[in-house]
Amino acid sequence: MYRADSHLHTCFSFDGNPLATVDAICRAACERGLQEITFTDHCDINGEVEGIYAPFPIEKARKEVLAAREAYRGKLIVNWGIELGQPYQYPDAARALIDRGEFDFVLGSLHNLTGVPDFYFLRYAQMTDPLLDQLFARCLAESMEVIRFPGVHSLAHLTYPCRYYALDGRSFDPMRYADQIAALFDEMRQRGVALEINSSTLRKGLDFTLPNESILQLWRECGGELVTIGSDAHSAEEVGADFDAVCAMLLRCGFSSFVTFRGGAPVEHPLV
Repeated sequence: MYRADSHLHTCFSFDGNPLATVDAICRAACERGLQEITFTDHCDINGEVEGIYAPFPIEKARKEVLAAREAYRGKLIVNWGIELGQPYQYPDAARALIDRGEFDFVLGSLHNLTGVPDFYFLRYAQMTDPLLDQLFARCLAESMEVIRFPGVHSLAHLTYPCRYYALDGRSFDPMRYADQIAALFDEMRQRGVALEINSSTLRKGLDFTLPNESILQLWRECGGELVTIGSDAHSAEEVGADFDAVCAMLLRCGFSSFVTFRGGAPVEHPLV
């Protein structure tokens, strides 16, 4: 089976592990039998523009990733990507970053709602059920803005708040929003935007991916075909984590392949 990880963070991310160098990630990928990886360090554009996060060191990161591409040629395909958070909040700055970066892969993500802190910082145990619903509905609405941003190739960790709902002990069924999710999926399909299956929740002790299997099945029912797989690793030890579990779930839902992106174009890889 072809093995790839399309969501990886290095020390260049604002929340990066200092030991997660480009070379350390590449070595770990080879040791775990991966044939392809894509570096997707964070750039939450609103955080950069507003001075909350230090600017992504794009030139230094690109130099190291492209050097690794040459160093590992024949052993590992190395792609240059970015996880671009909230691009619609500062579209001019986001557009300039995409144009400057010339990325193989742009992973669009939503870490915070407009005017609201990152989902990571919210305290869900104290929230009412209607407030959880309101946050999730807004998450879907702003995810639509992410996938409508020109240049986004895949939508990262849809249902991201559900990770924190569960970690704070809150029960929440995102399939109650199936109609809104289906509308999002129709737009993604028309635009050729892939759906990421993010496995990070599995190693945090949760029993679902982002999105979960029911939503992946809905993607299939809506005619969705393009799926990327990402560990969301922030250390070399996490590279390729739970890849086999994600592939098994894709097969259960009727998918026969997943994709990686090279030069902005999807490349299909059979699951069996």
